[in-house]
Amino acid sequence: MILAEDMKYFGFDVKWDPEARRLDITSPEIYIIKGKVIIPDAKVAPKGGVKVTISAWINPNSDPSLILSGYFPKFVREVECVIPEGQNSVSYRIGVPKSMPYNDDLGFRYISNYVLLYRYEYYIGDFKAQHGSWRQGYLDMSTGDKEDVDYVLENIQLN
Repeated sequence: MILAEDMKYFGFDVKWDPEARRLDITSPEIYIIKGKVIIPDAKVAPKGGVKVTISAWINPNSDPSLILSGYFPKFVREVECVIPEGQNSVSYRIGVPKSMPYNDDLGFRYISNYVLLYRYEYYIGDFKAQHGSWRQGYLDMSTGDKEDVDYVLENIQLN
């Protein structure tokens, strides 16, 4: 359960009208990030597939190309998908607000720079392998939807 007043942390505009005794919650403008997660080198997903979790984070650094420097990214949205057994890719789609409110030492501001974190897991026999890394670069969502935001699982070790 999410408290109504906490919805502002998810990009919603939350306003209380005390005279009408009404809470207005307005959904933010959503843009879509689409792409593929790819297993390289003509390899394919093992038995059970490869579970992939993709999360979008706001990057509040003044230089958005720096991901983990200064202020740490703030979680916004997450999706899960599976590269099916015998396949080498899966498409994904994640919706994010055009910008998110952010309050830090620099003050309150709206930020539209996102970074994506990819985590994936799969089994080799009974051994569960897990990896994760940030996608290189950032996405400025103030300019609209992003397509072909692909990620290659460079560290995947398959038999």
